[in-house]
Amino acid sequence: MTDQSPLQKFELSTQRLFPTTDLSLVVVVVPDDSCESAAVRSLCSAVADAAGSAPDVIAQRDFSATLFRSTHVIACGNMVDNAALRQLYTRRCCFADTYFPGPGGHFIKSVSDPFGHGHNAVTVCASSRTDFAAALSRLEGEVRRSDGNLGRLHANRFHHDLPAPPREDELEEMIRSELAIWGGGWGTSPFRGGKLKDYLWFYYLTDGEVWGRAIPAIFAGSFEPWYAERLADPDSYHCFFNLHHYIQLWDLVEDSALYTAEQRHSVAAFFGEMLRHLAGLFYLRDDVNPPG
Repeated sequence: MTDQSPLQKFELSTQRLFPTTDLSLVVVVVPDDSCESAAVRSLCSAVADAAGSAPDVIAQRDFSATLFRSTHVIACGNMVDNAALRQLYTRRCCFADTYFPGPGGHFIKSVSDPFGHGHNAVTVCASSRTDFAAALSRLEGEVRRSDGNLGRLHANRFHHDLPAPPREDELEEMIRSELAIWGGGWGTSPFRGGKLKDYLWFYYLTDGEVWGRAIPAIFAGSFEPWYAERLADPDSYHCFFNLHHYIQLWDLVEDSALYTAEQRHSVAAFFGEMLRHLAGLFYLRDDVNPPG
């Protein structure tokens, strides 16, 4: 990293390591006809055993987004049948619908403080009522193994096509091949023509450690060639295509204990500098591209 690197001037206002979820402070939001289901009752019994009191169960029709301000929310189902998950879906913190996680599957993922109010969400996702009970049972197992506090959760079962998880001995080549893209052609980079976004997505879906470890290393090795490109061609923009996807996916995985504070800082600072450069490009000025 060069002495004039903008990354050295960047400071994070918060540390993004996952904060635990106190089960004595949770509410459970479920589809309207599921409040009294056996799976929901069993989950609530597990919470009561772990935390000393049973959580409130709220039908999704009675859900208010203000709950995200005041408590931890366990949201069960998908964006079609649960208003809490719909809020998280809109925020790009959850992707559960009638297609994902799909038939015979479920996806359980904790979300670190999704709206900045100091409270977490736990998404318990199933695309159909058939899979709903299995998803809740999976979470119940995590609750019963807890001490009344839940750490960062990840559990999945789905049948979407995914590549086999990379082996540990493949990690260095994954990083090297992505960094080799820089300078390999017009506008190419790990952000355009590489696999970095795939690695972010696969790590989010599977919690596969090798995918996860490749991500900050690719960012760290990319800053210098990216910065050199900006100096050589200040108005180039190709690495910014779909930049929001990279930011959204990193936001969902950066709380992993796999990452150090330094790695989180480095990736966030890189994004900050990219956005600062993008905001200064001449064709974003109102006199060049008027609003509307």
